[in-house]
Amino acid sequence: MTYILQRLFVLAVTLFAASAVHAADASEQQQQSGAAAWFWGLFWMLLPIGIMVLVLVVFFRRTQKPHLERNKQHMQRQVQHMERMEQSMSRIIELLEKKD
Repeated sequence: MTYILQRLFVLAVTLFAASAVHAADASEQQQQSGAAAWFWGLFWMLLPIGIMVLVLVVFFRRTQKPHLERNKQHMQRQVQHMERMEQSMSRIIELLEKKD
């Protein structure tokens, strides 16, 4: 849980820094006009969204990793069990064939 809180704090600080830079750049944008102002406005609008998406992707990948490892180990145990069952069944079949 503390890992999640640490990451959320880093995200909050990053977004605050991005908005601070945007606020500092806003006065400069007011002097510009046309395509350059539009581009920077779009950039500063998409930057926090991109950072949040990146953090969420990394977060979900890290949370899924233990589950994937656990499923992988379970599947390996299941394969071993099925091999042992197959050997047991073949022994039973051999014994039944000898009995008849």
